[in-house]
Amino acid sequence: TLMHAGANIHQLNIVRKHLSQVKGGGLARFAAPAQVLTLILSDVIGDDPAIITSGPTTPDPSSYADALAAVDRLGVGPQLPTAVRRHLEAGARGEHPDTPKPGSNAFAHSLQAIVANNASAVATVQQTLLGSVRAVGANSVGSGQRPAIALYGEAREVAHTLVTQMCSNLEHPALLLPNNSFLVSNLPPDQLAAPDCWAIVLGGETSVTVHGSGRGGRNQELALAAAIALDQRPTQLAGYRLTIATFATDGDDGSGGAAGAIADADTVPRAAALGLDAHAYLAANDSYSFWQTLDQRAATTWTDQPRQQIITGPSGTNVNDLCIIVGQRWVES
Repeated sequence: TLMHAGANIHQLNIVRKHLSQVKGGGLARFAAPAQVLTLILSDVIGDDPAIITSGPTTPDPSSYADALAAVDRLGVGPQLPTAVRRHLEAGARGEHPDTPKPGSNAFAHSLQAIVANNASAVATVQQTLLGSVRAVGANSVGSGQRPAIALYGEAREVAHTLVTQMCSNLEHPALLLPNNSFLVSNLPPDQLAAPDCWAIVLGGETSVTVHGSGRGGRNQELALAAAIALDQRPTQLAGYRLTIATFATDGDDGSGGAAGAIADADTVPRAAALGLDAHAYLAANDSYSFWQTLDQRAATTWTDQPRQQIITGPSGTNVNDLCIIVGQRWVES
C-alpha cells in the first residue's frame, strides 16, 4: 500500500520500525548487554544506519507519531489493515513502548560499519568504463558540487528532468555532475567542453506512484519515460545519440524479474513500428510489459536488434540503482 502510494525508503521504514519488535533498534535491545557488530550493505542513499533495513541495531529517532504522519501524508490511512492503524494510534497515545532512542543503554556495546553502498557501486562502474576505453585515452572527472541531476524522486519526473538537462548540456556534460557521479570522456579533464563521446554514471533510487494496473518497476518506468522524452526532442538531439541504461543492482526491478531497461531516441518510433504505444504503457504503469513485448517483437522483425530490457537474474545483493548515460556525437552516414 505504501509503495504503491509512492512512499520513499525513509517513509516506509519509519512505519516498519513501529510494527516490529526487531527493527528500529529492537534487535540491539534484545541483545544487550552483548557486544554487537553490524556489517552493513547499504541500500539507502546517505547510508543512514537508522534507515538501512529499518535499523535493527541502531537508535531510532522517529516515533509512532512520525509513522502516523507518514501514513497520513501519503493518504493511505483508510487502506491500511485496521489492526495496523490501531497499533500505530495506540503507540502515539503512549500505550506501547516506543523504539529505543539515542542514548539508550541498548546501544552501549553496538557498533556498525558500512562495507558497501551505492557510491562504491558507482565507483566500480566508473573504473570498469575507464578500463574498457583506456586504449582511446579516456579520462574521469569526479563528482560535481551541485546536484544538477539526481536519481531520486518520482521515476517519470526524474526521467523528464534528466533528459531535459542532458539535451541542454550535450557539449558540456561536466556541468551536470551531481554528487555520487562520475564522467568518463575521450578528452582530458581540461578539454571537456565538447567531447565526442562521454558517459555519466549516477546512483540512487527513484519511486513510482502507481495509478495503473500494469507490471513494472522504477527503473523500467524511468527508462520508458526517458524514451518518450527523448522522442520529443529531435531538434535538441541533432548531431548526438543519447542512450540511458538504468537498472536495480539486485537484479529485480519490481515485478516480472527484469532489472531495468535501456532507452534511446529510437525506442518510441521503433515501438510504434511494432504496434506498441509507449504513452499508453506508461499511463498504465506497465513498463515491464512494454520492454518485454518490444524485445519479443523486435527479435522477430530485425535480426540485429539488441535487447533493451535488462535481465540479469538475482545478484544476491542490493545497493540501490545505477543509471549510465552515454552521449555520442553522431554523423548520419
